[in-house]
Amino acid sequence: NTGGIDIENYWSKFEEVLRDVRTNHNHKKPLSSFTKKGCPMRQQDKGCSFCSRTDTKLRSKSPEQVYQEFRYLVELGADRIEEFSDSWLYDKKWLREFAKLIDAKGHWGVPVRVYADTRHFNPEVIELAKKIGIDSVILGVESGNEEVLRQNGKPNSLRQILYCTELLGKVGINASPSYVLGLIGETEKTVEDTFRLANRITDNCDIEMSYFSIMTPF
Repeated sequence: NTGGIDIENYWSKFEEVLRDVRTNHNHKKPLSSFTKKGCPMRQQDKGCSFCSRTDTKLRSKSPEQVYQEFRYLVELGADRIEEFSDSWLYDKKWLREFAKLIDAKGHWGVPVRVYADTRHFNPEVIELAKKIGIDSVILGVESGNEEVLRQNGKPNSLRQILYCTELLGKVGINASPSYVLGLIGETEKTVEDTFRLANRITDNCDIEMSYFSIMTPF
């Protein structure tokens, strides 16, 4: 403790929370990073109906900066890095450069959890994610009904969502799918569609934790 956050106390509280939450999370000393700001979907004033973002720009630290930041977090004692950027896998060129740094300088030694959009997944991105050491991905699935997704500014197809989770399952990366209940156009049937999709995702890959949020209009 150097006058800021007492990391040991933070980790102690984190273990207390894990006792009350059903999750496959098995790390005891995570530390957070935020290396990319902005969401690709918010460009040109597009985005999810529930998004609270006002900026439409994408900004990112350089691969070298992020590499050094991850190493620093490990030096502080982290056994996992929790990356909280909105969508971490959207820029394949950036990911390639980051992977080259790992080849040249070695890995920092602990896994990383990131947020990502299912539309950004393909075999190359999965291969890069594995090299980077990503062990879990928080996926903004939101709904199991394509019309609800379209009405809420997230036209992801169920086919792409399932393809993404199949890719994760094949390489042993966990998924943490996130859903929102009560979106524009929601009915009892579309809620059932969401639960049906959630079960199919569970069949495709290992789940670290599933998140179900309720839409709250302001």
